[in-house]
Amino acid sequence: MHPKAPCSLFATDSLVHAAHSSINRSISPLTWVMGLCLLLNSLRVSAAILPNTTANGVAYLTYDRLAWATVAPVADYYDIHGVDLGTSAPSADTAGHRWMFPDLFEGTGWVGADYPRDHLTPLPDSSLVQPAGGFALPVNTYGFNSFATDHAITSYNSTTNSKGFIGLGGSFRSTSDFNEPGASVWWEHLALAQDPADQIWKLYATSGPGKGSLFELRNASAETVGGNLHLSADYVFGNTDWLRFFQDYNGHLDTNRILGHIELIPEGFATLSSGRATINFNQTAWGKLASGFGPAPVLTLSGFFDQSQANALTQDHLLHDAQAAPSYTDEIYAINGASVTNLTGRYTQPTTFLFQRGNPKNHTGRIGLGGIARFAVFGGAGGNLLYGDYTLQYDTNRLAFGGTGWYLLGNIPPAAAAFDLLNVVIVEKPDSLTLSGDLAVSAEVANFVYTTPGDTLANVGTFSLTSTPFPSAVPAISSVTVAGGNLVVRGSGGLPGTSYSILSSTNLSAPASSWVEKATGIFNATGTSSNAIPIQAGEPVRYFRQQLQ
Repeated sequence: MHPKAPCSLFATDSLVHAAHSSINRSISPLTWVMGLCLLLNSLRVSAAILPNTTANGVAYLTYDRLAWATVAPVADYYDIHGVDLGTSAPSADTAGHRWMFPDLFEGTGWVGADYPRDHLTPLPDSSLVQPAGGFALPVNTYGFNSFATDHAITSYNSTTNSKGFIGLGGSFRSTSDFNEPGASVWWEHLALAQDPADQIWKLYATSGPGKGSLFELRNASAETVGGNLHLSADYVFGNTDWLRFFQDYNGHLDTNRILGHIELIPEGFATLSSGRATINFNQTAWGKLASGFGPAPVLTLSGFFDQSQANALTQDHLLHDAQAAPSYTDEIYAINGASVTNLTGRYTQPTTFLFQRGNPKNHTGRIGLGGIARFAVFGGAGGNLLYGDYTLQYDTNRLAFGGTGWYLLGNIPPAAAAFDLLNVVIVEKPDSLTLSGDLAVSAEVANFVYTTPGDTLANVGTFSLTSTPFPSAVPAISSVTVAGGNLVVRGSGGLPGTSYSILSSTNLSAPASSWVEKATGIFNATGTSSNAIPIQAGEPVRYFRQQLQ
């Protein structure tokens, strides 16, 4: 492969030259490289915001404690009246040295901070403990305010009001160890919006003394799913109102320091918060591949590096670091997070997968997997091939190759499909998503790397993914209203297509076994339910709960 070829398949060392002498006996290097590029380009699908996209669901915000605490490297100490105390110190994520940290979060019921009572933070104070997945900021309704007074009403529409607010049910208090004792600032009634001045998505405080733009969104991806906006981004101070207020008043802030992540997940959809894939290669099957190169076995496993090992190594180390007796089976590839950091020459990918509950094929993005397997060519005499930095994804275009549409893309340049998955089985539960199948050599690898078309869809092992969706599908009663002589009990948060029952009792403390089943049903495509239950005359009180069957 020519070093300036626009795309290629796997990282190699001396195999590159061997490939030119053997793979390309009938096809010139430029011809097969360009053919592969055309094939890959035909499979790429870019996400987009469609006309009349609206917003619903929940935004989840995480924060990086170290980044918040050290966003300005050095600062002076002031008292609560703003008087310089004459001392300074480097910032650190330790009590007494934190430039900034959130210490209080309030949800949809927060009306506003009282001054000075709610601004005086107790000392010693501690950073907020983040819930799994981040702080939940529900999206407010259109047309009227469903939350406490002064929350921003949602008005965003990609066509008619693209700079409108996406109102969020959440407020933060932030404080600093360098302004003592206990001074703080409130950022109340948060909202997302594109700044009309620069078209950049930003997080805003929409009321109170802290009103203004807080953070600028970076590395943002925005797309329409189910008619609603899916937005995922890191956030920095960037060019915001609060950056201009803070900058050089007490320390110089790093405007590009990533402080955390925010993701708006539309109603009825979920991401993956954790999990791993297990690959079991069939050693015998691998020994039969690439017969066009010479006597078998051409390829033998010479190393496997799991996520933590691979993330700590450069490509050169991955190609050459010796391993004793690596195993073809139980290779663990942990699911990557929404953000990844690569060493120079590394290509592990973030997880951007968002799927519709009850229909995982209806998804956007891909699942990043950390780990790399190395195969030696003729025992290393012909160099090495690296398989890894995978993303698991689905593409209907791959059905034409004889697979199921699910495949593993190898992202080590030049990125291309490494394996198609056959006999795929998907099992979705409220708190888990599993996908398993057989690993089959892709047409790209068989034709352009091995030059043995007969290897296409050769079964070389098994693949199994076990993951935890976020948010999990935990059903709950969302409202109870009266209609005629019935109580209408509505539920939400269920897994579409699963069965539930409505249980009832007049005694909240009664054992669960004594609660009576009043209704049953199946969650609809949005995970919601509705049941009409006759009102019993003369009963002063009755309690209900929803559970899975």
